[in-house]
Amino acid sequence: MGLNYLSEDKKNIILKILKSYYVDNVSHLKDLSFFIDSKSKIYIADYNLLNYAKKLKVMNLGLYFGKFHKEKFRLSQEGCNIVKPVKNYLILKKEALNSFLYGEDLLEEDFDNPNQVDKSIFLPVRYKDKYLGCVLFLNRSYKNFISKGRKVDFNKVI
Repeated sequence: MGLNYLSEDKKNIILKILKSYYVDNVSHLKDLSFFIDSKSKIYIADYNLLNYAKKLKVMNLGLYFGKFHKEKFRLSQEGCNIVKPVKNYLILKKEALNSFLYGEDLLEEDFDNPNQVDKSIFLPVRYKDKYLGCVLFLNRSYKNFISKGRKVDFNKVI
């Protein structure tokens, strides 16, 4: 996997999106290095780790943070838990947890606060104190973006 440094301009766009829609303070992210791969996936790593990695043969570097989708940015599950949004996130009801983990799309009634968010952006989904991933409001439902590796395969559970 080839990673390239993300330009300062794009890093600032991500920080601006995060500050505009999810959190009031992004200072804890400014010292991190941001990378991008050929699929527009964004990875982050501590600057000190980079100096150490230069001395080793590194196959992969950083934590998957999110991805650009045209003009929008979607946080990964890890990205959501690092940023810890304080606005524009959905609170998942207990009854909908399995549906979300199976990768199913959701409806407004699956959330406690669907009318308190900006439906034009990717919305982090929180259950209790953990962020599980993001959804996007499309055609009167919320498209689930949980990764294949995290979806629960119903046939393997039973």
